[in-house]
Amino acid sequence: MNSNLIRCHRIWCRHRLLSLVFVLAVGLTAVFAWHTIDRAVYWADPGHHERTPESWMTPRYIARSWDLPQDRVEVLLDLSDQTEQGHKPRLRDLARAEGVPVSVLIDRLKTGLPAMVRAEQSP
Repeated sequence: MNSNLIRCHRIWCRHRLLSLVFVLAVGLTAVFAWHTIDRAVYWADPGHHERTPESWMTPRYIARSWDLPQDRVEVLLDLSDQTEQGHKPRLRDLARAEGVPVSVLIDRLKTGLPAMVRAEQSP
């Protein structure tokens, strides 16, 4: 038998709890590394920058796409305080809660986002 396998077997038999904690730590590190790399690759694609707002998008996604703070996008949407903003509210959910067509929110964003980006870029 390979000496490394023998060594691993010996460690497993003597330090089972420590081995499980180590394997769990390595697994969690791999998951978080994968998530970070996945997000970096996704947002590095220029096709995801300054996307035209659609009903499935969340304010956070739009803010990220347009490189703006999320609160600035929420100001553009001009939502009332009564609007319940769930975990990740999509534009269609926000429009339904406000009682307006989703096209109204999309039009607000289409006209306001380019102007806001220009204002952010100018000194």
